[in-house]
Amino acid sequence: MGMFKEAADIRTADTLDLEKPIAHVHEVVAQPSKIQKRLIKSLAKRAGKIRDGSVDPKDDNMLCVTNDGRKIGLDQRLMQPGCPDNPNSKVNMCVQNVFDIYTKTTTNRSTQLIFCDMSTPKSDTSQDRFEIYRPDKSKVSGFDLVRKKVGLGSGDEDSPKRISSFADIKSYVDKHSPEAEDKLQEGDIAVFRIPSEDGTTIESRAAVFTDGKFTEDNSIELMDSLGMSPVEDMPPKPFNVYDDIRSKLVELGVPEKEIAFIHDYDTAEKKQALFNQMNSGDIRVLLGSTAKCGAGMNAQAKMIALHHLDAPLRPSDLEPSDWGLAKKVNGIKTDSEFVKMMTGEEFTQDQIDKGEHRAAIEAISPASLVSADSVPTLCGYGMRDHVIPQNQKVLLVEAFERTGAPYDYLEFPKSNHGMYADLNVLQEFIDKSLEYGKAYFVAN
Repeated sequence: MGMFKEAADIRTADTLDLEKPIAHVHEVVAQPSKIQKRLIKSLAKRAGKIRDGSVDPKDDNMLCVTNDGRKIGLDQRLMQPGCPDNPNSKVNMCVQNVFDIYTKTTTNRSTQLIFCDMSTPKSDTSQDRFEIYRPDKSKVSGFDLVRKKVGLGSGDEDSPKRISSFADIKSYVDKHSPEAEDKLQEGDIAVFRIPSEDGTTIESRAAVFTDGKFTEDNSIELMDSLGMSPVEDMPPKPFNVYDDIRSKLVELGVPEKEIAFIHDYDTAEKKQALFNQMNSGDIRVLLGSTAKCGAGMNAQAKMIALHHLDAPLRPSDLEPSDWGLAKKVNGIKTDSEFVKMMTGEEFTQDQIDKGEHRAAIEAISPASLVSADSVPTLCGYGMRDHVIPQNQKVLLVEAFERTGAPYDYLEFPKSNHGMYADLNVLQEFIDKSLEYGKAYFVAN
């Protein structure tokens, strides 16, 4: 940081007089269902066994517990696919919020962005594909799957067209096979898998590669040798939150063509076309992960609302001031909605008055983890933090002082949860981190 500042003048948003929309931050809390409560209790039992050392880390660990907790908080069907949809889940509350804003801003064709880092759509679940099998006696089936392309609608990037024939498959493989072993070989079998028009079955046909071309004369026999059927029932699609949200918005009346997944746009050209459609209002609801829809996405001309379904990994991604939402629509200055969706139970005023909330807060407070045996710890806190309340900072420092555990604490007076607005303090924090590394981390 210090070396960079020798050659660059760093300015943060707080030091520049930038025009920003008025961001209305909403923290929407969905009450957990009975199933979610039961699943959370099972996580507590798993965590207890992990702390006791009675579980092999290869079988279960706190990273797995944390990840499962995020799944439960997002949608209970991610942990138990067969359980019913909870009508009061934060996913359903998000759908309703998005639709309400959609209908209120129809005149201006304002757009919205839904962030969801988990349960993203998987292209591999698509059933329109081709597969190439190569005879291999070492395999139980007698064949080895050597190539698969999922999605036949666009072909390759240079020549976007539908792959609809075995000749198209040969052209595609020839174009995308730089190595000799990747090229088609005599006896290779190609299989087309195409969903039926009504979406209930998958229709397949096969051809063998001989004399430099595919021959489809014995399709049924080839399919039989691979253990496949020419017609199969469509397998159930694995649940994911993206498809769930889209189907529910369509049911409410949002045209499907106005809803997009960032994951369907896998090249710079396709993404720019998507951003243009967002800026024009042709696409009004975009779903994406923080990594794909974060920094570098220039689609905010008409954007009026951001919805966070799960917590991102970077603190700055939860700061409404860091997003260039619409400042003016048709020349009129606009406000912006910034919605954080959570699953949990709120404390009632009666519980607060009786002090019953303290035990629950203390149980999840980092201060509860501090003891005389704690490792040396470097702490930092942004005084404008919207995520961690200031009393937790006080409790943490008091715990270190009380137990005598070694620690250092740095305060960032102008920063939020990301601590980026106080560059001098940030430099001190980095320097102190290096000191800790030299003092406490010994290379083997």
